[in-house]
Amino acid sequence: MREVPVDGAREQAERDLLAELVELSGETAPRRFALGLLDVQHDDGAVVGWGLDFGDEAIVYAPTDGAGRRLFLAETADRARRLLARRADVRLIWLDPPASEAP
Repeated sequence: MREVPVDGAREQAERDLLAELVELSGETAPRRFALGLLDVQHDDGAVVGWGLDFGDEAIVYAPTDGAGRRLFLAETADRARRLLARRADVRLIWLDPPASEAP
């Protein structure tokens, strides 16, 4: 742990630490995705959920038709897709590039 300096040096140390925190936040941010329903028969589609993929688990928000909202955890984004795809053609749509491709 760093020693915290006094006076003007303290403000600089705070700015430096905040810059490190901003960089770390970007490096460890979850990857966003959507879950889209395809209805080729009716030439239609809809977003049925949005999620955050943390690498070792995914959190999904899937609103329901007037019956409240559903928030759930899954092992992966694709596993979340498969849970919602039991009765329909649900596709996984990545909104962010993989971390290896991010700027």
